[in-house]
Amino acid sequence: MVEPPIRVVFKGRLRSPFFYLINICMSEKVKVIILSDLLDIKARKEKELQFYAEQLNELQRKMFFIQKEIKLTTDIIDMIKTETVLDIRDHLNKQREIE
Repeated sequence: MVEPPIRVVFKGRLRSPFFYLINICMSEKVKVIILSDLLDIKARKEKELQFYAEQLNELQRKMFFIQKEIKLTTDIIDMIKTETVLDIRDHLNKQREIE
């Protein structure tokens, strides 16, 4: 499983590493953005995207089964309301009375 994404906190706010790099460059009057830093940020973002994609797939799988359980429960409730469920005890008692 992929680890959750890394976030940097600035003055109580979450920021991505990309914004951190830009802030450093702007604050220090640096005119050059290092390509290796951008590639590193891109790799981390891809890893973060993969993490969230896996989380989404897991949640969708759970949603599928919960929806099936809700449908089954609704069907059972409808059967009970319309009395389409065969009560075995009553059925056996009626069978005994006939015999």
